[in-house]
Amino acid sequence: IAIIKNDLSISGGGERVCVNLANELAKFYNVTLINFYRNSSAYSINTNVNIFYLLEEKNRRYKSFYKYVLNLRRYLKDNNIRLILVIGRNSILESAIAALGTSTKVIFCEHVPIGMLSYDNFKMKFINYIVQKFINNLAYKIVLLTQKDRDNFYINKQHIKKKKLINIYNFIDKKLIKKLKRYCVENKKILTVGRIDYQKGYEYLIEVAKLVFAKHPDWQWHIYGDGETEYKNKIINLIKQNNLQNNIVLQGNHSDIYDLYQNYSFYVMTSRYEGLPMVLLEAKAKKLPIVSFDINSGPSDIVRDGIDGYLIKPFDCNAMADRICELIEKPELRQKFSDNAHGNIYKFSKEEIIKQWCDLIENI
Repeated sequence: IAIIKNDLSISGGGERVCVNLANELAKFYNVTLINFYRNSSAYSINTNVNIFYLLEEKNRRYKSFYKYVLNLRRYLKDNNIRLILVIGRNSILESAIAALGTSTKVIFCEHVPIGMLSYDNFKMKFINYIVQKFINNLAYKIVLLTQKDRDNFYINKQHIKKKKLINIYNFIDKKLIKKLKRYCVENKKILTVGRIDYQKGYEYLIEVAKLVFAKHPDWQWHIYGDGETEYKNKIINLIKQNNLQNNIVLQGNHSDIYDLYQNYSFYVMTSRYEGLPMVLLEAKAKKLPIVSFDINSGPSDIVRDGIDGYLIKPFDCNAMADRICELIEKPELRQKFSDNAHGNIYKFSKEEIIKQWCDLIENI
């Protein structure tokens, strides 16, 4: 089995899913992680996972497209790769073309709800159209993170047959659940983890923060992650313009994010769109209450509204601020949500998810 992701040096949810899946499937199969070019993975890869780089150095995709395809095709044939799992859309064109005429079956794994994405120019719309056609017609199976992705986009809009689609959640790393500390209700810090880019909706976060810290200036909101310079500078300027420098703290990347969660009182997510957010699974595993916009897919699969967190109408900053203030003002409610956090965690267990993957592989 091969698992392909164009770049594993990025500290993102898709990259973490890719490495975690490779590490677990390597216990049962001969697994190779394929990268487009030589780089250092942001996440720890087990020694029993093979690693292959299509090129030694990073290059523009359009300049090296044929090299990626030829090198990948050669590897698939020479190593008798039966299945290639393509994690996310960035690798599907090369993978689908390389596998044509070989015995390798392509399994495409959707990472974000692409049906929610919009493109503001003809070029990007056309590229997405082509990518979607490759997925629909050349993928042997399409693995989706949520039922909404399956029904709303692939069945209703793309008219893909149900037998080609399968739902498999991301799993929670067991390390998150081991040695859990007591939930510290006295903490006065809010946590958000995620790269600083448009998808994560940090403009909304600042609007919410203005309302929250007007009432509770003794609290802080810490953000972990880095991002593209232009957007990051925009967010930094918004923080300064709203005099929130003492309340919103950009912490940058952290080498072991798992250790951070239990230093915080609750988790907040303001994303415009997500697949199945790993950060929410991690927060749940660490028994943090969660407040999140109820965007098209992801949060409602994880958060039980009023039981272990709050789901807010998308982009209603006033409503989110009200719920955050409620949690700040009611420590007993935070404790209750923390106590309830593991009530539905079984469906995200590693054992359950890997069993589903092995069943899929064996049936193919």
